[in-house]
Amino acid sequence: MWADLVSWTAIGARTVQSCRLIVRWRVGSRCAVGFKNATDGSLQPALDGMHAAATPHAFLGMDDDGRSAIFHTTGNLDRHLVLRGGGGHSNYDPASVIQAAALCTEQGLPSRVMVDCSHGNSNKDHTRQPAVLRNVVEQVAGGSRNIMGAMLESHLHAGNQRLGHGREGLRYGVSITDACIDWSHHRVCAARELYDSSISGGGRDRGVRRWAIEEISDLAISDCRFRHLKDQSSI
Repeated sequence: MWADLVSWTAIGARTVQSCRLIVRWRVGSRCAVGFKNATDGSLQPALDGMHAAATPHAFLGMDDDGRSAIFHTTGNLDRHLVLRGGGGHSNYDPASVIQAAALCTEQGLPSRVMVDCSHGNSNKDHTRQPAVLRNVVEQVAGGSRNIMGAMLESHLHAGNQRLGHGREGLRYGVSITDACIDWSHHRVCAARELYDSSISGGGRDRGVRRWAIEEISDLAISDCRFRHLKDQSSI
C-alpha cells in the first residue's frame, strides 16, 4: 500500500551493480525509477538495469499473508539514468552529460539524465553540492535538453555523525551515513541557483524560470512539513 505514496525512487550505485533482486522488485513499482551509475563511475551497470526494468519479470517473494509466492511484473518504462560520479571523478560537466545522453540514445534508452550533486560529484564534501547544482542549472539555462533534474543530499541539520552506542550522544536531525547539507541550506541554494540562472539567461529561459518558481513553492511546502514533523517528534 505504501507504494501509492511514492512518486519517484532510485536504485543506488552499489545495488545497481550487485543485486538483481532489488532491480526486479523496483520494476514492479508504479513510479519513475532512477538508476545510479556504478561506484567506479561506469555507466553500463545502470544502463543494464534500465534495460531489465523495461521487461516483464517473474520472481519469488512473500505475499501479504507471509506465504511464498511468485510475483509477475509487466516492466516499467519510466526509468532514467542518474549521474553521481565515482572512481575519483565527477560526471556532471557538460561533456560527461552529453556522453551519457548519447550512450542512452545509442542503446534505445531514455536519454535525459538526472545529476546527483552529492557522492562522487561533490567528492563526498557536502559543502560542494551548491556549486555542482549551479553548474547543472547553468547547463539547462544554456539550452541543454539532456538534463531532467538534479538531486541534493540533505537532512534537517548539516554534516554527519557516527552511530556509536545506540542513541547515546546522537544529535537530532543529523545524518548517520553520508554528510548532508541542512534543510534550510537546501531550500535556499536550490531556489537561488534555479531562479538566478533563469534570470541571467533572459527571455529564452522562461521555462527554466517556471521550473525554479515551482521548485521554490515545493520546497516551501516541504519545509513546512519538516517543521511540523520536528515539532511532533518533540512532543
